[in-house]
Amino acid sequence: MRNLTVAQGRFITQVDVEHRSEVVFIGPDLVNKFFPNVDPIGKAIRVQTHTYEVIGVAEPLGSAFGSRKTIT
Repeated sequence: MRNLTVAQGRFITQVDVEHRSEVVFIGPDLVNKFFPNVDPIGKAIRVQTHTYEVIGVAEPLGSAFGSRKTIT
């Protein structure tokens, strides 16, 4: 997963994939947008007709030329 570091929770596992678990690993930008000042682990995100449980959050990627980059 592109050298991502887990800030909270865990990555999606092979078992999650095999069981088609409706889980998601998100970046800090989505946490700031949808879950400000709230622990996102265990919360739900809805995408069209599907609902996914947040199981993990990535650390910010760092900075490039003075701007912080994150993965979402």
